[in-house]
Amino acid sequence: MSDDDDNVLRAQRTIALVAASVVAMVMLAFALAGSSPVPHWLPHQDKIEHMAAFAALGFALSWAASRPGLVLGAIALFAFAVEIEFLQAALTTTRIASKWDVAASVLGGMAGLIIGWRAWRIARVWLLSAQPAEPRR
Repeated sequence: MSDDDDNVLRAQRTIALVAASVVAMVMLAFALAGSSPVPHWLPHQDKIEHMAAFAALGFALSWAASRPGLVLGAIALFAFAVEIEFLQAALTTTRIASKWDVAASVLGGMAGLIIGWRAWRIARVWLLSAQPAEPRR
């Protein structure tokens, strides 16, 4: 792997970490809002929202992590899911902590990690095999 390849991968991981941080901050803001800003049309829609939000976070984390880092990413997702539920119970009067919310969050996060890791492996092969076009003469 050349220095250019290392730079591309380093930049991609930095972007993924920034994206994961932004997703986590938005999730925390929504979780601690007084009431849900999303209209509820389906039964148990909040579980779907937990799964989707944590899938996005897991996806972003998987692009930032090395293979061993995926285990740390999974632990971080679980800890964040539990933390959000505790914060909701402690800091809001309209929300309660739920073990089912944690379960939906972890399930979504793991799906995001797995799908993201597979997508990253495909994208990495594509990024590293792409050859710059030769200049025209």
